[in-house]
Amino acid sequence: MKLYNIIFPIWLLWIFPTTWLFIMPANLLFDALIIVLTLKVLKISNIKTILKTVIWRTWICGFLADFVGCLILFSVNIIKFSPENPLHWWWNDNMMAINYNAFTNVYVFILMTFAVFISAYLIYWFNSRFCLREALISPQERQKLSISLAIFTAPYVFYLPTSLLF
Repeated sequence: MKLYNIIFPIWLLWIFPTTWLFIMPANLLFDALIIVLTLKVLKISNIKTILKTVIWRTWICGFLADFVGCLILFSVNIIKFSPENPLHWWWNDNMMAINYNAFTNVYVFILMTFAVFISAYLIYWFNSRFCLREALISPQERQKLSISLAIFTAPYVFYLPTSLLF
């Protein structure tokens, strides 16, 4: 089935299960890579043991954090104003551009950046409070690993313009 002339924001790929067949394993491998590289930089020796302990929680919580970012972006499509309201035309002219390109205007860029930031913060929070709790590393190392995961696994793909898909 081919879809032509459809406005389809790349961040909405989360909703369609067929894309998950690629996204989920790729995300798992990327999370594992970031954990391993960060632990190597921190000069921690028992990397395999730590990875086995934390990877599944880190992976699942990363998806949850990214999903919250998707909900923020999707909310733009849910918010509606009556045509008599002056915000109706402004909203349609400015904010609905989030479905096409995050770089269309400053309002969309700010909202997109906010969604990416919230997802990154949640990745940090989930990892520092929950996912890395059982890892045999110091609290300082846990915080550094959480920051590394937040920075490198934030959903920057949200910024990709839809036009790149079609």
